[in-house]
Amino acid sequence: MTLTKLPSLRPESEGQSRFRINVKTSEVYRQQTEAVLRQILSMSEVDIDLAKAIANETEVVQIKPIYDLRIHEMQSLAPGAIALSDSIEGRLKPERIRSQNQLGFRPNGEAFEVDLWAFSETDLKHNGMPQTFDDWFPH
Repeated sequence: MTLTKLPSLRPESEGQSRFRINVKTSEVYRQQTEAVLRQILSMSEVDIDLAKAIANETEVVQIKPIYDLRIHEMQSLAPGAIALSDSIEGRLKPERIRSQNQLGFRPNGEAFEVDLWAFSETDLKHNGMPQTFDDWFPH
């Protein structure tokens, strides 16, 4: 079974793929983001149709707008971010979904853990060294 065929374990993603790439970008950086995504997908061994991925026509890869991820009202809204409601409380997902941590990769390949409830990130290190994309997906 290929990586993209494994079923999701998340309650809100029943029937979808476990392996998904969600790319967040504002319209200002859309073309630059697509170029980086093309590089990543062309270097990976994941069986994804590149043209469909860039066109947002696959469940495995989705390019989405940047949403308001502030923890409190006093924080500035990220440039180009879309506010989902008038208040912080109004845009939060249920805790049963947001309590999960997920793995992310920065453009330089370094790995980080995302706490989707607290909207926080933690750089992942092993023996004091940053963990990277290659640690999870060796060539």
